[in-house]
Amino acid sequence: KQALWEGGIARMNSPEDVAATPGLQRWEDIALVYARQVMDNGRALAEYNVPPGCQILVAMEDIKLRMRAPYDKDAAYWN
Repeated sequence: KQALWEGGIARMNSPEDVAATPGLQRWEDIALVYARQVMDNGRALAEYNVPPGCQILVAMEDIKLRMRAPYDKDAAYWN
């Protein structure tokens, strides 16, 4: 997650008042998901049975996974 943040998300993230992703202010705000498992910070990918060379993980705002309000079923990340 730190590499995703430092590699581009932090640079491309707009200021909070105009951001499309206001929940992203630091790398800890990113949730990584593999096989419907939300990965904890500090745990290795192997602990989630992610195969070496895997090129697909879902990265999204952690708050969107934790919110209690109904999700927007038309949002691109659910399709």
